[in-house]
Amino acid sequence: MTSDCIQAIQGDAAKVGFWGVISAQGTGCCKLYSQSMNAQLYANVIQNELIPSINMWQLDANGIYQQDNATYYKSHDIKALFEDLSINILPWPAKSSDLNPVEN
Repeated sequence: MTSDCIQAIQGDAAKVGFWGVISAQGTGCCKLYSQSMNAQLYANVIQNELIPSINMWQLDANGIYQQDNATYYKSHDIKALFEDLSINILPWPAKSSDLNPVEN
């Protein structure tokens, strides 16, 4: 069964990733991507999906952003980007998918 949003693909495996925002104000911008996530793509997502979501909700600087411990999240460039944008990051324990709303 397929719909307008889901397509059946035969042959070589296709890879699709999804990045999205969930907050107390609701859902925000999202990004579908077909390449492997890396620091450069993640920086693009932060600037083009997260920041517009923060602006849309008119959130103040006291908000806390949650992300897991993927290697590209912890890169020097990403840490510097969050610092430059004054975005607070929630410290995240390793292997804690039970705390992640998407995993449940």
